[in-house]
Amino acid sequence: MKLKKLNIAIVGLFLATSLQQASATIIDFNVVGPGFGNTTTTTQDGYTFTKSNDGMATMGAGYKESYWSGNGTGRLLSYTNSGSESGFTLADQGGSSFSLSSFDYANGYVSGLGEITSLNLTGVFSGGGTISQSILNDTSNWNTVFMSSAWSNLTAVSLIANGYKNRAMWDNIAVNEAFNEAVNEAAVPEPSTTVLMGLGMLLLSGVAIRRKRS
Repeated sequence: MKLKKLNIAIVGLFLATSLQQASATIIDFNVVGPGFGNTTTTTQDGYTFTKSNDGMATMGAGYKESYWSGNGTGRLLSYTNSGSESGFTLADQGGSSFSLSSFDYANGYVSGLGEITSLNLTGVFSGGGTISQSILNDTSNWNTVFMSSAWSNLTAVSLIANGYKNRAMWDNIAVNEAFNEAVNEAAVPEPSTTVLMGLGMLLLSGVAIRRKRS
């Protein structure tokens, strides 16, 4: 009886883990149009981006990368023509809570004009209250920012770039991914791998049960 209960617990654990990992999403903007599209809001991979301040635009893969910072894929631009802040608010399209695991950003212009000096991040918890973090920008190249596990159970996140008349480029926003607080290289198992591991444990527990009966 104990082995049967252990068997059920193992299967439940692995199925729950596989479902959680299946919800992990990297928003890469690769489904946007080929050119430059000014917008006040855009929905990508089930998440809604709403502009803050002056403007926001989607850019297709390879669009004018000699002028705009690019990485060979689609990306999101935020900009201000008169102030010192640009950015957006991110939320789940269906209103569900989520975690922010990491994101990439860069100065918008290849030339270095409209430079980002820092980032301000603010998250709103589903149970009330907020969390915030400031990041100094020390390069014009693409950067990856890894968030701590404190950035979980959120209903919205605001990402703001600071710098006079700045242009900020954003990409590869990871939500509901495993946290990489130590910036380690451990890979997150694919959902299919987790399911196979669970089936393997089920098989082993079944063998143990048959041996006990015999």
